[in-house]
Amino acid sequence: TFDTTTALFFNAAGFRTTTGGGAFGFITTHNAGSVQLNSLNFANIGNASISLAFSTSTLQFGGAGAAINNLGTGSIDLGGTGAIRFDSVGLTIGGGGIGTTNISGTLGGTQGLTIDRSGISSSGYMGAYVNIATGQTFTGPGGVHTTLNNGILNIATQSLGATGGTFAVNGGFLRTSVSTTLAAYTFSIGSGGLNIVTPLNLTVGSSGTWTGVGGVQLRQTNGLIELQANMQYSGSTLFYPLAQTGNSAGSFGSVISTGSFVVSGLNGRLSNTSSVTVHNGLMQFGTNGSGNNDRIPDATPFSLHNGTIVMTGTSTAGTPQTETLAGTSGALSTFSGQNLIQAAPTISSAQITLAGFTRLTNSTFVFRGSNLGQAAGAGTGNIFLSPAPLLLGGGGVPGSTNISIIPWAVGGGTNSATGSTDIGTTLVTYDVNGVRPLTAAEYATYAAGTPIDNVRVTAGAVGQAPKIFNALQFENGGTTGYTFLGDGTGPLLVASGAMILQNNNVSTSGSITLGGYTAVGAPAGTDLYIHASGGSSAPTAGYTITSPLSGAQLIKAGRGILTLTNPVSGITGDVTINGGQLFVYADSSLGGGTDVNLMGGALGWAIPGNTLSTRNFKAGPGGASYHIAGGATLTLANPLDAIPGTTGGGLFKSGKGVLRLTQPSTYTGYTSVDLGALEISNPNQINIGTFIQINGNLGTELRLNGSFTLPNDIVLNQSTVASGPGVGVTAGNTATLTGMISGVSNGAQAFSKFGLGTLVLTNTHPLNGGLNVLEGNLVLAGANGALPNATQGNSFRLNGVIADRSSRFKQDNSAAVNNNRLGENVLVTMNAGSVNLIGNASANTLENIGTLSGAFGTLTVAASGTGNTRLNVGTITLPSIWMIRGTNLGNTPLGTPGAAHFTVASIGGTVNAAFSGQGATIGADANTPQALVLTRIAGDDSATGPGKNFLTMDTNLSVRLLNALEQTNTFTPGGTLLSNVTTAGGLTNVSRPTLVNSLLVTNGGSVNGPGQIR
Repeated sequence: TFDTTTALFFNAAGFRTTTGGGAFGFITTHNAGSVQLNSLNFANIGNASISLAFSTSTLQFGGAGAAINNLGTGSIDLGGTGAIRFDSVGLTIGGGGIGTTNISGTLGGTQGLTIDRSGISSSGYMGAYVNIATGQTFTGPGGVHTTLNNGILNIATQSLGATGGTFAVNGGFLRTSVSTTLAAYTFSIGSGGLNIVTPLNLTVGSSGTWTGVGGVQLRQTNGLIELQANMQYSGSTLFYPLAQTGNSAGSFGSVISTGSFVVSGLNGRLSNTSSVTVHNGLMQFGTNGSGNNDRIPDATPFSLHNGTIVMTGTSTAGTPQTETLAGTSGALSTFSGQNLIQAAPTISSAQITLAGFTRLTNSTFVFRGSNLGQAAGAGTGNIFLSPAPLLLGGGGVPGSTNISIIPWAVGGGTNSATGSTDIGTTLVTYDVNGVRPLTAAEYATYAAGTPIDNVRVTAGAVGQAPKIFNALQFENGGTTGYTFLGDGTGPLLVASGAMILQNNNVSTSGSITLGGYTAVGAPAGTDLYIHASGGSSAPTAGYTITSPLSGAQLIKAGRGILTLTNPVSGITGDVTINGGQLFVYADSSLGGGTDVNLMGGALGWAIPGNTLSTRNFKAGPGGASYHIAGGATLTLANPLDAIPGTTGGGLFKSGKGVLRLTQPSTYTGYTSVDLGALEISNPNQINIGTFIQINGNLGTELRLNGSFTLPNDIVLNQSTVASGPGVGVTAGNTATLTGMISGVSNGAQAFSKFGLGTLVLTNTHPLNGGLNVLEGNLVLAGANGALPNATQGNSFRLNGVIADRSSRFKQDNSAAVNNNRLGENVLVTMNAGSVNLIGNASANTLENIGTLSGAFGTLTVAASGTGNTRLNVGTITLPSIWMIRGTNLGNTPLGTPGAAHFTVASIGGTVNAAFSGQGATIGADANTPQALVLTRIAGDDSATGPGKNFLTMDTNLSVRLLNALEQTNTFTPGGTLLSNVTTAGGLTNVSRPTLVNSLLVTNGGSVNGPGQIR
C-alpha cells in the first residue's frame, strides 16, 4: 500500500506502462493492494504517454480536491480490471493540458464524477479529451452520477455511471467515438446548454429523457443523432451539422452535410423546446408502431435552412402519422434556401403541415411523397401549407394543361429513404389534398402551348418560334445531351416565372442547352425561378442557357449546375442562389441588380484573371458558397454580410481559383475552405467568432495577405496524412495564429504552410498528423507555441519548393522558452528547407527530437546573451549533403552561457557509422589531424554563416567544427595515415597520389605539386 496526503506528479518524457497486479507505473516492486490519495497530476511533455494498468489494485481517492489532472500535452491511460474509487468525496477529471485522458478501466464509488478540463478549444473539435470506457456502474449523490462542466467528454453506451442516473451538463462538449445508445439516463441541462459534437451515431433510448433550462446544439460530421425519448428541456434546439461544398452527383456546388437528426419511436418528442432550427441537415420524423402525431408541439417555432424534412409514417396499417409545424396562431415555420419536404409512408398515411408558412429571400422547395397529393390513405403522403400558396396560371381544372402552379416549387412521387437527393421531376399545384405534382395530361407540347399553358419539352430542336407559356419544363431522359434553339426572332418567356431543367435519368449525364432566342425568362416585373435538377451522375454535366435572361429577380433553384454564357442580361433585380451552382463567364450575366443572395447554393466564377465585383453579396442561413475556377480570382469590393434578420450562415469556398475579401464582414457562421484559396488582408473580413474549416488536400489554403493576428481555430477535415490543406502567408508579411489546429476527430490530419511570408503559431496544437512547410517560414513561438502531437508516422515534412530554398521551420524561444515544442520521437526531414532553434538571451533552451533527416538542408542552433541553446537528436540519417551551424557551435562545454550545442546519440544507425577517419571511436583522435569527420555535413560556428569547415564529435556527443589541431597543410606524399587536410597557408609538396580523410579548400589557399589528392 502506498499512501500520500498530497499529490503525485508524473513528469514523463517517454512511454511507461505497468501491467499485472500493481498499482501504477513508477513502483517496481509492489503487492496487490490499494493506493490512497487525494489527486493524480500528470504533466506529460511532448507526445509522451503514461499508462497505468492494474488488475487487483485500487486507487482510492479521498479528501478535498480529489482529482485526476492532465496538465500536459501527452495522453494518460488508467486501465485494467482494478478500480478507481471515490467513496468519500466526488472525483474530478480535470487539468488545463491538451492531452487526452483515457479511462479504460473501471470507475467505482458513490460520490459522483465531474469532468472539468480547461484545455479545450473554443470550437469544441479539439483539445482536452476525456474518454470513458463503457460498463461503468458508479453512482453519485442525489442520483447525479456524472457532471460535465468543461472539456470534451467522449462516451460509449454506459460511460456515465449506473443506468437510471442523471448526467448534469453545465458546459463543455459531448462526443461519441463509436455508435452509441444511451438508455435510461436523465440529462439535466443547465443554462450553459448541451453541445454534442460527434462524428458517429448517437441514439437516446426511449427510457431516457433530457430536462433543464438550457438549450441543445447538435453538431456532427457524419451519421445520425436519434432521439427516442420524450425530451423536456426548455431551451432552444439547433441542429447544425458540419457541412462543406458538395462535389459529387446531385450536390455539386451546394452546401451539404451528411448529418441526420431523427425523432422517432413511440415516445420520441421535443415536447418543451423553445424553438427548433435546422441548418444544412436532415430532420426525420421516424417510424413507430402506434403513431406519434405531435413530435414538435404546435406552438414551437420551426426553421429549416437549406435542409430536409422526411416523414416515414407508422409501421401499422390504418394508423396515420401526422405532424404540424408551428400550428398555433402566431408561431411560424420559416424556410430559406433550397429545401426538400418528403412524406414517404409505406404502410399507413403520412401528413406534414407547414403552418405559419414563411419563405425568406425567395426560398424554393422540392416536395416529394408516395402518391403525393392524392386522397389520404395507405401508402399516401400529403404535404399541406398554411396559408395556402398563391397559384399562378390559367386557373384550369385538374387534368387541364392550364392548371395553375406554384412557381417556386417542384415535386415528384419518388422517395428516398433519407431524402438524400432532391430531384423534382415536375411542376406542382395545390388543392384540398395539399401539394400535388402535375400529371402528364396537365402539360401541353411546345407547338400547341398557349400563354396560359404549362409546357413540357423532352427532345432537342432547332429553329423554334418565340413563345410565351405559363410555365416550361425541359426534360432529358436520354443518355446524351440535347440542344433546343429558337429561330432568333423573339423571346421565350414564362408568365409565372417557373422553368425546370431536368435530367430525368439519374444514371446518365444528359445535359440541356437552351438558346437562339432574343431573351429567355420571365416578362418584365416577374421573378424568374429556374429549377435545375441535380440528377446528373456526372458533376460537370449540367444545363446551359446561351440567350440573355429576362425578368425581375433571378432565383436559381435545384442542385444542378446552370451556366450562363451570354454577357447580356435583362434581369433587373436581385439574384438568389438557393442550390447547386450558377456559373457565369461575365459579371454582367448577373444582370442589373446589385445584391446577390447566397442561400446554400454556389456562385460559379470562371472569368480568367482578377475581377473586382462591386455587387453586394449576402450570406443566407444555409451559407454563402463560391466556386472559383482555376485561373480566376474574384475580389469582393463590398463586405460579405448576413441576410438581414438571419443568423448562422457561413462562407464556403470551393474551386481551384481564389476568392479575395477586402472589407469587414458580418456573416455569422463558420468559414470553410473546400478547395483553392480564400484570401483575407484583415481578420475582420471573416467571422472571427467561430472556427475555420479547411478541407481537401494539398493546395487548399486560407491565404493571409497581411501582418495581423487571427484568433480562430483551424479544423482540418478530409485531408490525408501525406499532404494536406493549410494556411498561407504572402511575401513580406508575418501573421500570427492564436487558435488551435487539429483534425475534426482529433485524429491524423496533415497541415501545410504556404506562401513566402511567415506564419507564427503561439498556441499548443493537438494536431496529430504531418506538417508540411512548403514555402516561407513557420514559427513556433511564445510560451505555448507547440506541436507536441504531430506524429502521424512521427513525421514532419519540410519541403522547400522555391528556388533559393528559403522555407524555414523555426522554434523561437527569444521571448519565452518552451522546451517541449515538439514530441521527442518526432522525425524532422529537411528537403531543401531548413530548421532553426532560436534560444533565449537569459534562460537556457533545450529541445529534443527523435530523428533528423536531410537533403540539402540547413540546421541552425542560435544562442544569444547568457542563455545556452541545445538541440538533442536521437538519430541523424544522411541521404544527402546538408549543413549544421550554430553560435560558437560545440566549442565550449555543454551548458556554457551564450553558446549553442547540437548533440546526437546515433548517426545512420550507430554513433560513428557516418564518420570518416582513422580512429574507431568518437573522440579517440581528437586534437589530431586524424580526427573523425562527419560525412556529407558541413558546419559553421556562426548562426548565420554559410559553412566554413567539417564537423566532428566529442565524447559528450556534441557536434563541433574541426579545430586547428585537427587539420594540417603538410603531409607525407603517398602516405597511408588519413589526415584532415586544408589549403590554408598553402598546400605544398603534392608530388604523388595521396589519400586524405578530408580536404578543406579555403578562400585564398593554394595547392602545389604534380601529384593527386584523393
